[in-house]
Amino acid sequence: MKIPSLITVLKNSKNRLKEDKTRSDIFEELEKSSSSKVPSSDELYSKMRRKALELTKSEPAVIGLLRRSILHPKTRNLNQAISRAISTRLYSSCGINPVICSDKLSELIEDAMNSDLLELGCTMSDAVRD
Repeated sequence: MKIPSLITVLKNSKNRLKEDKTRSDIFEELEKSSSSKVPSSDELYSKMRRKALELTKSEPAVIGLLRRSILHPKTRNLNQAISRAISTRLYSSCGINPVICSDKLSELIEDAMNSDLLELGCTMSDAVRD
């Protein structure tokens, strides 16, 4: 078993302090963004967003995931939140050299979610909500 050097321990401590500062900055930023009402006619999305904001306070480990999906600054409805979550997951599964653009993939998925095309009698958006 390798014992870390004092320099390694100090660097890790310094990084943790930076992370803690970053977390507090993130909380402040999320609070500010939640205080300005997100324009949405989607009641389900509004409830999910409120729960996500509450979750960031009790479970800081999920902040990154939530900021890339439901708490993303450009997310305004459930379809956008879902498309961002899917595209982020696909992007992260590409490894070190991703061959896709997460934002473009999100746009494509959102277009499909907003489509009126029916599959087994319902749209993609309706299927997700059921």
